[in-house]
Amino acid sequence: MKKGLYFIMFLICMIFFNLTSDIFVLLIVMTMHEMSHVLLAKKFGLKAKGFFTTPMGQIVVITDIEFLRIHKKFLIYFIGSFVNIIFYIAMDFLFADKFLKIKNYSLIMGVFNLLPIFPLDGGRILQILLGNKLGVLRANKIILKISKITSLLIIALGLIQVILYPFNMSLLLVGLFLKKNLNKEIITMANDFIKVVSNKNKYIKKNPMRIRNIAVFEHTGIFKILQSVNFESLLIINVFENNKIKFQISEKSFIDYIIKFGVGGNVGNFLENTEKA
Repeated sequence: MKKGLYFIMFLICMIFFNLTSDIFVLLIVMTMHEMSHVLLAKKFGLKAKGFFTTPMGQIVVITDIEFLRIHKKFLIYFIGSFVNIIFYIAMDFLFADKFLKIKNYSLIMGVFNLLPIFPLDGGRILQILLGNKLGVLRANKIILKISKITSLLIIALGLIQVILYPFNMSLLLVGLFLKKNLNKEIITMANDFIKVVSNKNKYIKKNPMRIRNIAVFEHTGIFKILQSVNFESLLIINVFENNKIKFQISEKSFIDYIIKFGVGGNVGNFLENTEKA
């Protein structure tokens, strides 16, 4: 409901400044962008759960995209901006001095969505790339910081816009939405993380995963290890003592332990509780 309210206020600003024709053009550009996501997702066997509106336009929700391999996720998130930018290039080549409005909006839509912030496609792409290298939780933490700083900058620019062009709050609304949306993103990311990690064993029956080994000690914290978990590989935790592997912990056993005992404590606590069980 709040997202719809932001979008309605955004449209009112455009109507107030006699930009009604821009609304129609924006809808064409947005639909082109989102349908690109939907069609490629369908090609990969996924379905669109639904659309919702924001001050930045439409956002499509695609089910189970978290379980795709990294290159497929990248392509789905990138395709919308790619289509917008290619459309701009093609239209500019064919009609250099015509259809300027739709060309410019398509370019703006494509470039803006590649900003590395949530919930934009650029933020999802960065999450995929960093998550594979640093672990999902570390990647999310970094992108949330980038998103917060960027949203505050957009709000500041929006306030300047209001001063220079009274009653034009379009940029301010975009910044406020991005800032407000971060709380929802934290919940969504946590749910996605739990969903993927707890279902990896079912997933690898159809799609083999690579193994990733990490070295830890008994004093290494449980949460620190959890930050190394990603969606693209299965973690094998090698517990070292006197330069030798004392114990190996599978990712499934590690996640089962966290579900039962939480993320507090260290590997020593894990070993103690495992021996008792």
